[in-house]
Amino acid sequence: MVQKENGLGDQQLIGQEAQADLYWVAVERDRPVLTLQDMPVDWMERSGRKEFAATARPGECYALQLVLYAARCSVDCVQADFSDLVSGQGTRIDASGVECYALEGRDAYGQPFKKTVAVGQGGVQSLWIGITLPIDASADRYTGEWTFTAGGISKRLTVTLTVAGEPLDDAGDSEMWRHSRLRWLNSDAAIDEEVTAPYTPVTWEGRTAGCLGREMTLDEQGFPESIVSRFNSAVDGLVEAGRPVLAERIRLVVESDDGEAVWIGNDFRIERQTDSRVGWAAQSGSELWEMSCRGELEFDGFARFEVTLKAKEDVRVRDIRLDIPFAPDIARYGMGLGHKGGFLPEAFDWKWDASKHQHAMWIGDVNAGLRCRLLDHEGRRPFVNIYYKHRPLTVPDSWHNQGKGGVRLLRQDGAVLFRAYSGDRTVGKGVELRFHFDLMITPLKPIDMSAHWSNRYYHRLEGKALMNAWQEEALASGANIINVHHGADAHPFINYPFLETESLTRFVEEAHDKELKVKLYYTVREMSDHMIELKALRSLSDEVFPRPNPDVTTSLWQGDAAEWVRKHLGDDVIPAWKHEFKVGKHAGNIDAAILTDGTSRLANYYVEGLKWLTEHVGIDGIYIDDTAYDRFTMRRARKVLDRAKPGSLIDFHTWNHMNERAGFVNNANLYMELFPYLDSLWIGEGFKYNEVSPDYWLVEISGIPFGLMGEMLGQGNPWRGMVFGMSNRLGWIGQSPEYLWKLWDQLGIAEAQMLGYWHPDNPVHPDRDDVAATVYRKPEQMLIALASWAEEPVECSLQIDWEQLGWSRELVSFEAPAIQHIQESLPLESLQAIPLQPKQGLLIVLRSNRSNANQQEEKRS
Repeated sequence: MVQKENGLGDQQLIGQEAQADLYWVAVERDRPVLTLQDMPVDWMERSGRKEFAATARPGECYALQLVLYAARCSVDCVQADFSDLVSGQGTRIDASGVECYALEGRDAYGQPFKKTVAVGQGGVQSLWIGITLPIDASADRYTGEWTFTAGGISKRLTVTLTVAGEPLDDAGDSEMWRHSRLRWLNSDAAIDEEVTAPYTPVTWEGRTAGCLGREMTLDEQGFPESIVSRFNSAVDGLVEAGRPVLAERIRLVVESDDGEAVWIGNDFRIERQTDSRVGWAAQSGSELWEMSCRGELEFDGFARFEVTLKAKEDVRVRDIRLDIPFAPDIARYGMGLGHKGGFLPEAFDWKWDASKHQHAMWIGDVNAGLRCRLLDHEGRRPFVNIYYKHRPLTVPDSWHNQGKGGVRLLRQDGAVLFRAYSGDRTVGKGVELRFHFDLMITPLKPIDMSAHWSNRYYHRLEGKALMNAWQEEALASGANIINVHHGADAHPFINYPFLETESLTRFVEEAHDKELKVKLYYTVREMSDHMIELKALRSLSDEVFPRPNPDVTTSLWQGDAAEWVRKHLGDDVIPAWKHEFKVGKHAGNIDAAILTDGTSRLANYYVEGLKWLTEHVGIDGIYIDDTAYDRFTMRRARKVLDRAKPGSLIDFHTWNHMNERAGFVNNANLYMELFPYLDSLWIGEGFKYNEVSPDYWLVEISGIPFGLMGEMLGQGNPWRGMVFGMSNRLGWIGQSPEYLWKLWDQLGIAEAQMLGYWHPDNPVHPDRDDVAATVYRKPEQMLIALASWAEEPVECSLQIDWEQLGWSRELVSFEAPAIQHIQESLPLESLQAIPLQPKQGLLIVLRSNRSNANQQEEKRS
């Protein structure tokens, strides 16, 4: 903790020639203490008191702040011992309901832990303590003696709580000054084995594990022998005949001077099976090695593998590698390890580099694929976005092997081989090597096309429009979902939507009366400096607010140091987003956010906060702008929303990380583990829609190969967007999509079958490779989304398989309708030599007049 000048407190101490080395002071909970200058003027007098008394209400989580000042020594082990609080009648407030958040808790995965707290000489440490009172606690005085120890010196404190007043059914959470929400840090909400929609429970038969639309069969060593996807080519449903992802089984190859190790399996067993997951362990041996493989497949298609090799004697190794042989018809697209999303290259050779956030590769086709990620067994989750270098990737020793390791892509023996190699080394007898990796089988779920076409977003940038006009603007233009971005009057402070809940609740209720949904910007990556519990969380050292990497320069709040943060929290925090309010209720104010650790207990606070917002404010979901938390917290968030408000939505936005600051990582690869729990994507910031190829759009922007649909940021490119089923959002930068939405409704696009240019049943084929055509097909009507990637004006002719359509060419009419902001009406006498401008396109409507012709024929007969 950064210690500042101690001010009046220090002067007072020196002047009185204090006798003690350590001072313990109980301080009001509405006055958080982080440094000595935060202490009340009478803190010296308080330090001699041995009693603490307060009044609390039944059901309240009473927050007590006890502050330790190490005046003339350092202490390395702060401890607390709590006893029951007992009334004169013998009733008790059990000590099990007392938590010291600085000393112990439950982590973001529900696991209990203890912390070692040390305080340097001249340092201050706040111990925030939560006392949970039973809702039926009787009115009385409850007393107990607690002991606090630091550096071998103990302080006994008699604690008396007078319970009085009406019960608090929310533990006091609705009144922020109580600090009762600190107990959220240890929440285990939604940590359970329930399967989220639309997924189905994991199955297990023989050695085949199954999840929604996918199957993985294991060999006796515990590795995948086959992986099958049963998604159809449109990724909107499942088919009986699956598509093999692998050409052969996945192998961990250990090669020494005597050749490859020949494994003999001697034990395969199921360790765990629930609706949510199935886990297994396999033991194998060879002449020189013992190998154990522990694996687990979860209901969303995520599989993890932990492989341990142990040498039976000293061994000179040529290579230890993971070979994943992809079926050649599957290995069409790829992204990762420095390769931008799109068509898979013929070959590449990649090497480890911690300055790059690269350790994963996805290879596949639209309806079948696999992502492999190589891991360090103790590595912490790296930071994302421009903060990556403050906590970069932990390069795994096993795979890296002093720079000898890497990944090659090879074409070999009728397969496309992904080979993660580690190179030569000498392994001593009894030495263990750990090779960890995980897999994601794609697509992750069927696309909900009906929801995609009917969910229309209104999304204003921060507070640039008065909120009282938003609902009418949304209704007038056909939107039915409003995203409330931070910076708005009712949600001013980033990721802390708890200070304007009255106006936010009123806005939500009014929207619901108009049949509009309201979603909120709410995630974990940074936290507003307006957070009520900010100092309390800062007192947890760097658990929630990590310290900066001293070798990394970060622009400090976009060039403007926030005086309040410097003064009250210190300089050793990582500055994040800053927003200056120009208009509205908070005009003249500044929101200076601080980077957080998304894998800390802040994730627990976040999940509880989401539950509270859904139940008390009535929000209909969340909007995520990048995030620091992982798939486990994302799953918890999904469960909380589904349970509290069925039909809630989560959409996800991300800035292009393919640059030096963010570590040259593909966004879809980076966040793929979150995709199973999202409803839609909004990928576009920095993605340069007019400059990237169709295969890049498909893999990195659209979401389609992973079971999601998306929207464009800003104006986007409406013709290219429609090739992938995308419009832009109302209210953001760019032209309104309302006229495109009207075309959708006129055509009844929600009932149409989307056949992308990649779909084998697409009946429309341009005669140019730089033009793509996606079809939205109905029995008597069809929309063709035509987009050019040519750099100059071109003419394009369309070849149409009329027989496949079941239409008579002579009975078809077509038009290029006028769509405001997109295209003028274009007379078309045929579908030949259609003029297309550079980087533009045309939306063409075809109608079959077969039914009219049949009616006329019936009349004539």
